[in-house]
Amino acid sequence: MSDDHSARLALPYLAAGQMQKHVTLNEALTRLDALVQTVVVSRTTTAQPGAPGDGALWILPSGATGADWSTRPEGALLRAEGGGWTVVPAGDGLIALVADAGEVVVRHGGSWVPLGARLGVAQALTRLGLGTTADAANPFAARLNTALWTALEAWAGGTGDLRLTLNKEAAGDVLSLLFQSGWGGRAELGLAGDDDLRLKVSADGSSWHEAFVVDRNTGRMTHALGAGRRAVSVFAADGSYAVPAWARSIEAVAVGGGGGGGAGAGGTLTKSGSGKASRSIEEIKLVFERNKGAIYALYNRALREDPSLQGKVVLELKIAPAGDVVGVRIVSSELHATELEGKLLARVRQFDFGAKDVEQMVVSWPVDFLPS
Repeated sequence: MSDDHSARLALPYLAAGQMQKHVTLNEALTRLDALVQTVVVSRTTTAQPGAPGDGALWILPSGATGADWSTRPEGALLRAEGGGWTVVPAGDGLIALVADAGEVVVRHGGSWVPLGARLGVAQALTRLGLGTTADAANPFAARLNTALWTALEAWAGGTGDLRLTLNKEAAGDVLSLLFQSGWGGRAELGLAGDDDLRLKVSADGSSWHEAFVVDRNTGRMTHALGAGRRAVSVFAADGSYAVPAWARSIEAVAVGGGGGGGAGAGGTLTKSGSGKASRSIEEIKLVFERNKGAIYALYNRALREDPSLQGKVVLELKIAPAGDVVGVRIVSSELHATELEGKLLARVRQFDFGAKDVEQMVVSWPVDFLPS
């Protein structure tokens, strides 16, 4: 232990019988003035200021110039006083606010480093904003262009894996990723209102369409509006067929071979008597077969709520020459399920029978709903 100064901050001691004690005391107070609530003007300014205010502090960067600054080492804490410069000894642990950069640095190992690099642990934070201001509604907020999450490697004490876990309290709550454009929702993926995985999309942020649902119990995926790329080839005679490179499955529909069900075994056509050509029963059946998956997705979803739901529904469609459905109604139904019948009508209105130089026609078509 020194008899001349304090162990940590090297503040000079007053000696017994010392003359001009005020000089020693003032030196100690001046040093405390620099080391308590330390604020430095800058740590990037290289040119020595010509007329600094008394008490102003700088941390010298590399390449400092000037009569006094050029003789001092990089990282030195300098204090301006009475037209001169004094080096203030800065020990490890000294924290300083850098005014021009708005950052906080700490002395460590003889260098100045950002305070965040030395925190190590920050627990029980209630808000955190990166490049923006967090608030009560968004206690964590980040305004940036890129972000990176990377696994802690085995050599660094980790496992090499990276798993991001998101949890909600109960099945009826929402756990999702919401994708926005111009602050308007465009897609949402997650567990919304139940524990099935769902994806829905929107063009305006207010009207949403469900793209798919993955049943948590079976893993089966259903697409209420249909999915995937489909192409229809009609064979009127024997021949060979080259499978497209993009195809993952092939569905063959034998027209006129008997049997049916599900999307309808067949129906009746009503012509206007104008003499123009008309769509064939085979063409109508082919469209119903293409949409069979979407129709049954609606039925299977309703079946979860009412396992006894089954029966036949007879639809009446008006098909325009352009191929769109300009009218559809239920002629009869054994389901007695208003909500399902409404969704079925909405889905059939989206059918596209393809433009053709034919008359507008009315089709009666039965659809059987039976549990698989």
